[in-house]
Order: sequence, then C-alpha cells, then structure tokens
Amino acid sequence: MKPEEERAFIASYQKLGILNGNQMAVLKPVREHAVYTYERATGNLTEMPGEHSLIQDGIAYYQAASYIFSHGLYGALHEP
Repeated sequence: MKPEEERAFIASYQKLGILNGNQMAVLKPVREHAVYTYERATGNLTEMPGEHSLIQDGIAYYQAASYIFSHGLYGALHEP
C-alpha cells in the first residue's frame, strides 16, 4: 500500500475515528463529529473547523462494516 493510501481505524465504546495521512476524523454520539490535524512526532491534535470529506469517509466505512457484520457476510470476504 502506498503511504498516501494508508489509514487507521480507531474505536472506543462511544467514539469512532479514522486517521488518514495527518488528518483524524472523530465520530461521536448524537451526530457530533470533529476533524483534527495530527502531528505524529508529538501526538498533538489541532481541531480543523468546517466540513471535511473525511467525515463522510468514516461514516461510510463504519456503516459498511456494521452491515457486513450484522448480516453475517464477513465470512464471504475470505477465499476458500
């Protein structure tokens, strides 16, 4: 995978996150969300105001994973 395509998914009991490059989107309960700039060297997060496509990407990834899991389709993703 190319470095610009790398991403990480993060979850706690109430928050979901996606890290893509140096941007981190956090999805919170009751339709709240935030996007941060992430500095890997220091671990600092700086909030970025406004709407970002990373929020929609995060929602799409987690909704797809939820659908696959709740419908028992995750086994179909493995080759025999």
